[in-house]
Amino acid sequence: MEQEQRKKIQLFRYDTYVENNEEFWRENEALLAGRVNFSQSFKDLINNMLTLNPSERFSIEQIEESRWYQEPIYTEEELKTEIRKVLNL
Repeated sequence: MEQEQRKKIQLFRYDTYVENNEEFWRENEALLAGRVNFSQSFKDLINNMLTLNPSERFSIEQIEESRWYQEPIYTEEELKTEIRKVLNL
């Protein structure tokens, strides 16, 4: 299987993430061709939620206290615009 095809198959796969989460974010942002730019607060939250050691993973309370969770949310129109951008519509 061609390397590029393999990368696409691994999009958002946990094993890719565990091996090197910085590479995971770089590859997924590249595969999404600039349509998505994951914020650092989002990456931090996901990194903490997917920590390999279960005892170190974020609890629900820690998720709710995270910077990303506390940030303003999109309006309905902003969300539609972002979805169109991601889907390339």
